[in-house]
Amino acid sequence: MSALTRRRAFQSGAVALAALGGGCTSLGRETPEPTRLNEISVWNYDPEPRTVYVLVLDDDPVYWSLEVADAYSENDDVLGGAEFDGLPAESGTYVLYAWRDDQPRSEWERLDLGEYGHTCTNLVIRIGSRSGDDRGEVSILASAGCPEEDAGS
Repeated sequence: MSALTRRRAFQSGAVALAALGGGCTSLGRETPEPTRLNEISVWNYDPEPRTVYVLVLDDDPVYWSLEVADAYSENDDVLGGAEFDGLPAESGTYVLYAWRDDQPRSEWERLDLGEYGHTCTNLVIRIGSRSGDDRGEVSILASAGCPEEDAGS
């Protein structure tokens, strides 16, 4: 049986305090704001067509779909893309996961829409960028607002 040294006791106490402090700080947070998903688009800057997957959770899965985004044409400077249809009509505290093709789960992009506090959100899943330095990488861009005709609902 090993003896408990002062250093080990201090380390254990520090870990316990950090764990307690982490729990206390979450108590002061506001609850996530429900948002409505107005639109999810794909912008593909990769010269290869890409299959893009989306999973939306509101504690449980509420939406899952895939779309094939056309390839980016460097010669014509035409952006490839796609639109997701059939999004949930009701607002929720959504968390969105997006990935492309056979991307490993550890590299999926995650966006917690409740952290933004928007009542309505438009999303763009971007594959790569115009510079081409991040070819094939997935990122999620969010913007607030819905079309004027939906603003009152």
